[in-house]
Amino acid sequence: MSARVRSRSAAWNLEPIKPLLRDQALEAIKHRDVVGFLATENTEKGLEIVACNLRPLLANGLLERAFVEAWIATRTNWVTFPLRTTRRILRHCGRERLRAAGDRIPTGDTFTLYRGVAGLGAMRRESGLSWTRSVERAAWFATRFERFLERPAVLTTEVSRAEVLFYSNGRNEDFALFATRWRELR
Repeated sequence: MSARVRSRSAAWNLEPIKPLLRDQALEAIKHRDVVGFLATENTEKGLEIVACNLRPLLANGLLERAFVEAWIATRTNWVTFPLRTTRRILRHCGRERLRAAGDRIPTGDTFTLYRGVAGLGAMRRESGLSWTRSVERAAWFATRFERFLERPAVLTTEVSRAEVLFYSNGRNEDFALFATRWRELR
């Protein structure tokens, strides 16, 4: 089977998916099952699969759901995935469709959010997009790899409801994705 399959005027790129699982991936897409599509490969490849299939996902009205599912399903984090690629995907997402793909945003006009970071240089990812409303959860993220990463810290920011791109409470992380601006907690 070819790694590229045409559907609704855009070709599906199955290169990131193991050849043995490509038929399964196409079957999932045929049924508009983005979770099944992404689950054909390791969760850490989710954003790569979305990025490689941006056009067909967009053409089929599945981009926002695929992005949210890929983002929240990873078993680790997205520190090694290029932030510029994430931002490129987000530029193609419809704001309301992105929000609808997540959980209902909690009530309130503003939110205090926290982000746990550790490490040096680019690995620290202070400009990352994943934040939580829980300072305890952010502290856990900052220290979970403390044997390997230096200088754990919790960043904080105040954002308006309009700035939240989507919200998820999956895995009890009380998580929000938003455009970044922050300060470090002391």
